[in-house]
Amino acid sequence: MSPVEGTIPFNDSPSAKWDYSTIQIAARFGIMNGFDDGTFRGNQPMTREQGIVAVYRALVLMKGDEVQPLDDHAKREALSGYQDAAQLSDWAKDAAAYLIHHGIVAGDGKGRLNSGETMTRAEAAALIYKLLRDNGWID
Repeated sequence: MSPVEGTIPFNDSPSAKWDYSTIQIAARFGIMNGFDDGTFRGNQPMTREQGIVAVYRALVLMKGDEVQPLDDHAKREALSGYQDAAQLSDWAKDAAAYLIHHGIVAGDGKGRLNSGETMTRAEAAALIYKLLRDNGWID
């Protein structure tokens, strides 16, 4: 994955803002996108499905063509163990299924993904840890 050239304009992320460069890097490499209204909303909490998609996109960035999309059967199988899988946004289903299939996402232990809920810092840390460990980047 190659970065998008230039800057990505977000209405709520002026170049003088402290987080401008990190937002630009995440956007240029396709890890995180803004919203349809042209905002990034960097001060808002991230949902669990947004975090899952960001981690999936980071994985694709790092591993490239090694990350092969799941076929429809494998996607259905991965999501079938979660009673709230139908609540996942369409744009998050492929990423969630892939990370579930590969053991990086495991839900809440009660059969739910809680995709629209806020991702806690601990959940984000666990997701990143599993991504790094399962790909041999850390022990």
